[in-house]
Amino acid sequence: MEKNRKILEAIKNHSLESKTISFATVSGIVTTNPGMIRRIDALPDFTLITTKSYQVNPNPGNREPVIVEPGNGSFGNAVGLRNPGMIKGLEELKKLTSRETLTSILNISVSGNSVEEFITLIRHFEGIADIIELNLSCPHAAKGYGMAIGTDPEVVYSYLSELRKVTDALIFPKLTPNVDSISEIAIAAVQGGADGITAINTAGPRLYVEPVSGEPLLLNNSGNKGGMSGKWIKDLAVKKVSEIREALGPDIPIIGMGGIETGEDVRNMMRAGADIVGIGSLFASIHPDDWNSFFPALKNDAVNNSDTASVYRNTNKKMEYVPHNITGIKDLPGDARVLELDGEISFKAGQFVFLYIPGTGEKPFAVMKGSPPS
Repeated sequence: MEKNRKILEAIKNHSLESKTISFATVSGIVTTNPGMIRRIDALPDFTLITTKSYQVNPNPGNREPVIVEPGNGSFGNAVGLRNPGMIKGLEELKKLTSRETLTSILNISVSGNSVEEFITLIRHFEGIADIIELNLSCPHAAKGYGMAIGTDPEVVYSYLSELRKVTDALIFPKLTPNVDSISEIAIAAVQGGADGITAINTAGPRLYVEPVSGEPLLLNNSGNKGGMSGKWIKDLAVKKVSEIREALGPDIPIIGMGGIETGEDVRNMMRAGADIVGIGSLFASIHPDDWNSFFPALKNDAVNNSDTASVYRNTNKKMEYVPHNITGIKDLPGDARVLELDGEISFKAGQFVFLYIPGTGEKPFAVMKGSPPS
């Protein structure tokens, strides 16, 4: 198909040598709703937008907290593939694209637990998707989904070969790094009919413990564990993408991601073999007002071995719990309730705080005053 050929050419048409660098969003971060898809599509530095992973039926995901930051720029997450299901998902995306034409390649991520479910999802979305991304790699998905499929080359080949029979859509499986030989998985995927590869998904999973209570921070049915993303998987991502490129040769498109923060990181990922570089956890460090300045600077840094983009990046730790005790509870008319805490909280108008009760969960609360907090 001519459309598919042009999309693949658009992905492959990037290199450090030609100073043509472009970015992609990654599944589950930022472009998780039509409004944010529209926002990123307006940024000329992004060639490809990836949706959240859609499933056949709605999935509420895991109870909050679903993301933690053990170290500066290093995250743990267990969202649990929260999504509205394929019917609502297609409705939202059709409404978006009927109002305006996206300039970016639309990569729709799907997650099934069988060939039949993936066929259902592909047939549902193929009319609107430029690419279908198969989530074969989520480490905190329910049993039978994500990484449960993507760690065996024979299973991957079986899935891809069956899916290739039912669609002409471009198919990019997203691979897990949690295998001894990611090259074997990539080869099996391409031999089965994949048009390109997305790599990598989060590493792990692992357990994250709240230091004061000693309780697990994440709450889910996977042992309260979550995947690793951001800075601490940077080297692993480059290694795995390099292995994939070496195994597949120069022609298969690769969307490479994992821990990208600086121009040097972009350069290393492209030298490893990525055609387009995925941006995920980095969004937590850049204020939305600075996106239009940051991403051109990031590209410039990759080409010129400079570091001009760092002025826009918040290098402080973004998430950290501070212990407080509840000193009072006031019920207001209706369903409103005021919690009073000890200590102090520094905040600005319009900001929320996330209150976490160990072993129970986390929810956002509006702040009325900071000393004492309420």
